Amino acid sequence: EIHSEKEREGSSHSYAPVWYPKALWSDTDLQTVTQTFKAFATTKGDLTAANLFPALRSLGFQQMQLATLEDQRSLSDIVKLVLTYKAKAQDRGFEQKGRRSVNSDNMLSCQDFLRIASMFLRQSDQSSRLVEFEAEMKASAQFRFGLLEVEDIRCLFDIFTELRAKGASDDFLVCFLKFLPRCGIKVTDNEVVRIKEIVLKSFRDCEAGWSFATFMGWLRSMHDQGIGDLKFVVNDNSSQGLQGRTGFVAVILREHS
Repeated sequence: EIHSEKEREGSSHSYAPVWYPKALWSDTDLQTVTQTFKAFATTKGDLTAANLFPALRSLGFQQMQLATLEDQRSLSDIVKLVLTYKAKAQDRGFEQKGRRSVNSDNMLSCQDFLRIASMFLRQSDQSSRLVEFEAEMKASAQFRFGLLEVEDIRCLFDIFTELRAKGASDDFLVCFLKFLPRCGIKVTDNEVVRIKEIVLKSFRDCEAGWSFATFMGWLRSMHDQGIGDLKFVVNDNSSQGLQGRTGFVAVILREHS
């Protein structure tokens, strides 16, 4: 299916249609989507608008439960966008011969269903990442870290998380003390006692539980107390300094710029 780049960019919707959605799904998930579509489709092989919500919920994805009014409105916008673009494609003869996507009754084909599901999941993931990003920015301001520092600390956090996943210890404190020397941070016996106080205090004070922000707090407290001679060296803490980086903060800033 062909569509000009100019027309795609001209969409007023934040999320342009996914024109080749099959590439975004594993074979197993693609089979699940196809089977679900067939279970809710009419005898003519189309899906009515009334069956769209139940069909999407049946896919089993948490994001697809459409429990909030915001989710339902978002889905409605995506459906309108897909149908509008497909109608334009049909008018211009862009549809491959023999493939139906939308008729005068706004019936949905399996390809339409796949596009709608792909776009909704993508939008949902972007929204979730934005919420996580805003929480991180709030924590970075609290602990006085700049953008590049947050990016570097996330690399350390990934090492720590991997260490825990490999069974270093279920105890956060024990695992953190094993993590430090792996990053070249040496601590004395007296500093170990102070680190224990930092970690235990963070769990007493934190109502939301363990998170990346908790980890940032540990490093800030260590830095402020001079534990392990921990230093943060940053040349450019602006958003321009993130150019070329592929970390979480850099990606989110580019995604919503």
